[in-house]
Amino acid sequence: MDYGIRDLSLPPRIPRAAEPAPCAALLARYVDGVLEHPREAKYRAIRKGNGALETRVLAVGGGAVLEALGFFEEDRGGEAWL
Repeated sequence: MDYGIRDLSLPPRIPRAAEPAPCAALLARYVDGVLEHPREAKYRAIRKGNGALETRVLAVGGGAVLEALGFFEEDRGGEAWL
């Protein structure tokens, strides 16, 4: 069998936002915020509808890391937060 370059099937490229590095960087920012401002509630909660959270963290399974860090889902006036 003779295969040419046209016959190669490459997997689709992972969108940049779904790569692990942006996930790790955003998780680090969340942790840094809590460590630098431990008494401020705004650093201990993340709106689940946040675009960066959705595309960089939740899209690649980073929600499990947030749970391990103590973030949990709750409803605040009809809006989901972690």
